[in-house]
Amino acid sequence: MNKRILNKAINIAKILKNRKQNICAIIVDKKNNILSIGVNFYTKSHPMQKKYADACGEPDKLWVHAEVNSVSKIPYGRKPYAIYVARVTPSGKVKLAKPCQICSKLLADRGIKNIYYTT
Repeated sequence: MNKRILNKAINIAKILKNRKQNICAIIVDKKNNILSIGVNFYTKSHPMQKKYADACGEPDKLWVHAEVNSVSKIPYGRKPYAIYVARVTPSGKVKLAKPCQICSKLLADRGIKNIYYTT
């Protein structure tokens, strides 16, 4: 685990506004180069979100999760190695950010086995 990357995810989550939960996901390669950064949205959806929500029997969870946002932004041909996920409440408190069933399935399908999150 790279604490610098996790702290970056926490800092990005802290600056998000107008969300019930502020969540940031950062995907890196084996050398800890950042491949993509994603955040959650309560006003947007994505076909990948719908596909995995349906597959997990949760078709109502259509808002974009940070992990889905981050996976969708990985540059073509780049191999993801790890994901760092941080959740910060609107008051600034760091909370548990363990990926949900939908995101866990997506990450497994994409071969991302190293998952680090705030506790």
